[in-house]
Formats: sequence, structure tokens, C-alpha cells
Amino acid sequence: MTIDDLLKMNCVADTSLLSNFVFTGSTHLLQKLVNGPLHLPPAILDPEEVPVAINKMAPPHSEFLKPLYERHGEIEDRYKAAAPFITSFSLGIGSIWNPIELNVEELELARKYSRREVWQETQGVDTRFKKRGLGAGEAEACSIAAKRGWTLLIDDQPALELLKGLGLNVPCIRTCTLLKQAVDKGHLQCEEAMEIFNTQIVDKFGFHATRMKGAERLWFRCNPTNCIWAAA
Repeated sequence: MTIDDLLKMNCVADTSLLSNFVFTGSTHLLQKLVNGPLHLPPAILDPEEVPVAINKMAPPHSEFLKPLYERHGEIEDRYKAAAPFITSFSLGIGSIWNPIELNVEELELARKYSRREVWQETQGVDTRFKKRGLGAGEAEACSIAAKRGWTLLIDDQPALELLKGLGLNVPCIRTCTLLKQAVDKGHLQCEEAMEIFNTQIVDKFGFHATRMKGAERLWFRCNPTNCIWAAA
């Protein structure tokens, strides 16, 4: 199936990929690429926590909302500019995103994915990915995608390794692929995608994009439009 075909299916996203687009003011790109509202489980964004987080009444459990909560009387510097985008997206329930209620089977599978013991059922996975289970958001998103046959928008490598190691054929799309698709579809210029990924997502918001002990870094490049590993 093509990327177009996968994005026409229901899409569930994990926190990191969602944050990459929302924090940089690029929610509109996801809206143009995804067929209808993005689907999010409660560990990532719980609608009941939205007003609590916006009013800074208590630390939210939802992963996506945590940057809004003040620590020591102020929001962490790198999230100040992103706060209006986080708030706007969170309030867009029903139009920009839809909450997902996990059924009993999906909840049990998510709990299973969150335990380190799940790696004992995998094959062909590098031991460096087996140190812990998945985080709550990744576990719920993977569970939903696996059970419902939805497209999973995710960058988390351990999650991708787990699904592959379990022999599951879950369609997955990463941030770079989505940005490339946005360029190919004419939603933005390639140079704009370079700025979003290289300067904003990686440099400003700390998206993990290094390997070889930091010697190489993932870069968004043009001519041709692609993400490549090159010297950091």
C-alpha cells in the first residue's frame, strides 16, 4: 500500500510524533495528510484532563499535556512558544482529534506491551531494545493499531522493534515520511520541511535523531527530498 492509502485509513498517533507537528505549529500538515481527525488514546490525551491542564490546576497524566504544567512557577522555556499550539490542538476534540476508548482486550494488550517480559515473545530483536517495556502512550497506540488494523503514526524505535519482533504487520509511518509526503503533495516547500525537522523538531524540542553514539544524525534534505543519516 502507498503512503496515501495508509493515511486514508484510521490513524492513531503516539505522543512523540504528535508533539513533533503540534509543538512546531504544524498541526495543519497532519490535518491535510490524515483522512479525518487523528485518533488518540487516553494515555496520550485524555479529554477530561484538558481543562485541568490548561488551567494548570494539577500535573496531568496525559503525556501530550505535561509540557503545559508549570514547574517551579514557570513553564519550561522551550515549551513556552508551543503552549498555545498544545492548547489549541487539545481543545479541537471532534474536529482535529478524537479520543479512543480501549476495549478490554486492547487494555490487556497495552498492559502486556508495557511490561519488559513481552520481549521474551519476540524474535530477531537487538538486545538494546529489551531493557524495558513500552511507555503508556506507545503501548496504547500500538495495541489499538494491532487490534483494529489502523495505521500507526510513530517514531519510537523500541515500539517498532516490538511489533516486528512479535511478527505483527502493523502499517507504521514516521515523522520524516509525513513531512516528505507533505512536500510531495505541495502542502509546503522542501526548505520549510528542513526548517521544521532540523531546526525545530530536533534542535529546539530535542527529538532523538542520533546514532553511532552521537556521531551521526538524521537530517531532512532536499534534492532529492528525503531523510538521511549523516555526520552530526
